[in-house]
Amino acid sequence: MKNKKMYSGLCVRLMSFIIIFAMLLGAMFVTISTVIADSEPNDSFQTAEEITVGTYEGHLGETDTQDYYKIQLGSGSIVTITFSADSDWDQDLNFYNPTHDSIFYLLSSGTSEVADTYYFANETAADYWYIMIDSYSGANSAGDYTFTVSVQNQDDAGTGDDVAEAFKNAFEISTGSEITGHLEDLDDKDMYKVHLASGSIVTITFSADSDWDQDLNFYNPTHDSIFYLLSSGTSEVADTYSIPTDIASGYWYIMIDSYSGADSDGDYTFEVSIEGENGGDGDTNGDDTNGDDASDNGDDTGGGTPGFEAIAILAAVGVALVVWRRKK
Repeated sequence: MKNKKMYSGLCVRLMSFIIIFAMLLGAMFVTISTVIADSEPNDSFQTAEEITVGTYEGHLGETDTQDYYKIQLGSGSIVTITFSADSDWDQDLNFYNPTHDSIFYLLSSGTSEVADTYYFANETAADYWYIMIDSYSGANSAGDYTFTVSVQNQDDAGTGDDVAEAFKNAFEISTGSEITGHLEDLDDKDMYKVHLASGSIVTITFSADSDWDQDLNFYNPTHDSIFYLLSSGTSEVADTYSIPTDIASGYWYIMIDSYSGADSDGDYTFEVSIEGENGGDGDTNGDDTNGDDASDNGDDTGGGTPGFEAIAILAAVGVALVVWRRKK
């Protein structure tokens, strides 16, 4: 009886495994399957054939020289389009935004495979974007084509999305944590906020791997700029600021953007760390990069109580005289 129960349990587990495996296999098949598209008429923006994420096949001929498709895409997405044509002369895949402005194009012939990627911002509204396949520069490019549209989510600071660019929508981070993100295309600005205590000495370290500078801007709670850091090619830069004690604890802001509108595509990394507390008004110009404070060393002649050392010496001499007289 015991062996029979064990055998029955084993069969149940085996059947469960087979069912799960079949479901996964089916999902994989759906993901990689190719759809025969190119349903005429689809020769203009107005008659574009609607598609979703996936792989599609079509054909250009002597009279059918243009095919249009539309796909709805949302905010914070990373869109990749792969294209291949078996024609002798180039076929041309054009990617357009909702107002029909060209974003990029891909050329293919002889089954060569080409691809490009485009980044959407958190603020990019969901809308239809367009793909047009045609014969490049009017050449006789009859033949079959295949294209794939795939979409991923951005992952700024581990959010699984693009971080918003406005102060009111800033993403909250913690001190002592390394934050990573990415800027590219429509996503040219990311905003963060961090809660800092009054009197804190704050150091921000920043690095970007872009070819052109990315810019880290540090703002106070009223959105006034305190300092900025520029980085490219993975160079690491840093600055330190002492928050004045007369400023209440609150949210301070960090914005990463493309410096002066330059093409600064790439990853960035930054960290906010607390080095200690200052004892007074703090550093109000953002150039206190060494973190020195009057309470930390005795050779800072600009701080401390005037004549403190002399007073201490006189007090020691007085104590010594009292002790000496008592002994005498």
